[in-house]
Amino acid sequence: MNQPKITLTNYPDINDMQEQEKYFSYRIVDNNIIVVIESDRMDMYNAPAFLAMYENSFTHLTFTHAAVDISKLAHVDGTAIGVLMVAIGRMNNRSDRGQIVLISGNEVHRRMLDLVRSKVKVFGDLDEALQYLASQKEPS
Repeated sequence: MNQPKITLTNYPDINDMQEQEKYFSYRIVDNNIIVVIESDRMDMYNAPAFLAMYENSFTHLTFTHAAVDISKLAHVDGTAIGVLMVAIGRMNNRSDRGQIVLISGNEVHRRMLDLVRSKVKVFGDLDEALQYLASQKEPS
């Protein structure tokens, strides 16, 4: 008799985790999730996979604020900008509704966000971003 395969959809399996590490890494620091985009390229070819892995990786985590380090991204196209905005929007829709900030010292990233009229704050380094997040009130 065949038993149905049981999967835990909220927790990625080891293959998903290895694939995810090509795109980003993350850790929790003081109730903030720190996401580092590991790829130097995000475009129409890998952006949809990035978004799917991004969402699946965080559904089981508890955190208040998020800092996303995009400083390693050297090539970003319009699709990738859209995916970043979608990811930020979905993070904003979480029940805890904390702040989301980006980390990058690259002026091109700042101009790119200005072009799409993003209201997301951009900081030059992690310490600066964490200092800002620590000053924010817990969402109610």
